[in-house]
Amino acid sequence: MELTEITGDLLQNTTQYIEEHYEEIEKELMLHMEKCLEEYYKCQKEIAAIPLQMIAVTFLNTAAYFGEPVLRVWFYGKDKIWEEPLLLHDMECAWIFQGWQEYEKTLIAYGQEKRRKEEETEVLKRKMLRVYMKFISCYMKYLLRGIRELAVYKKIVKAKDMMVTFGEYMDWQQRIVIEREEIDIFQHKEEESLQYRSFTERVYKNKRFFNMDFTGCVFLNCKFENCEMENVWIHDAIFQNCKFEKVHWKQCEFYGATFLTCSFRETDFCEVKEIQKNVTPEEVRSLYKPVEYVECTGLEEK
Repeated sequence: MELTEITGDLLQNTTQYIEEHYEEIEKELMLHMEKCLEEYYKCQKEIAAIPLQMIAVTFLNTAAYFGEPVLRVWFYGKDKIWEEPLLLHDMECAWIFQGWQEYEKTLIAYGQEKRRKEEETEVLKRKMLRVYMKFISCYMKYLLRGIRELAVYKKIVKAKDMMVTFGEYMDWQQRIVIEREEIDIFQHKEEESLQYRSFTERVYKNKRFFNMDFTGCVFLNCKFENCEMENVWIHDAIFQNCKFEKVHWKQCEFYGATFLTCSFRETDFCEVKEIQKNVTPEEVRSLYKPVEYVECTGLEEK
């Protein structure tokens, strides 16, 4: 067996496990997050109301390498990221490493087959652990984004552009949430990104959306009427209770998007990409779930 095939089996088995236990995993994660958020809120309320700048959910590479996987949640105040955590909280994460020990054994056998030195195999194990965790991050960005719905999360005093991330401690981070102010899509400063914004009860009529990136955005109770959408990215965006009337989508990317209770009328989709294909293990950080349409109407026209 070649390395790509061995790793492909691990990712496939992990995907199957997560999808079969998704609700259970999500519930467990939210219980942990709620617990540590309650602790942080208590500190913020009773000791010091320091605005929260970042919640970093990290895996500890060394702990995982030695078979003791744990996720550590770090709370940072403004201008103190990676320096002085206001609070930290550990949570078990055995579910992440379903099949990893067996994979390690296979890697050792692979190294012996290729006549690699033991040290080279150890380096390979560390390298593949990082690849694997980037793969896991593609699920965590969906499992953790429900944090915004927790009552205690809404109570916490947050700094501007406060974010929630998942990744390796003091290294790469997958953005989950960024609490950015709502801005005008068509009249905003060039340096202001549209990504991870929330737009509520907005009406867009006779508008042309061209070359725009709405990655991670949330549109709630919005209406789009007689609009052109060309080369628009809505990666991991959420549209909830939105209406689309006479909207033309052309050459847009819907990777990971979710439409909840939306209505579509006289809306067409031309060269729209919904499912990501042919992604290798080295590119796993860019994986997205398939687009979802939940309790939407008018899609028979699609």
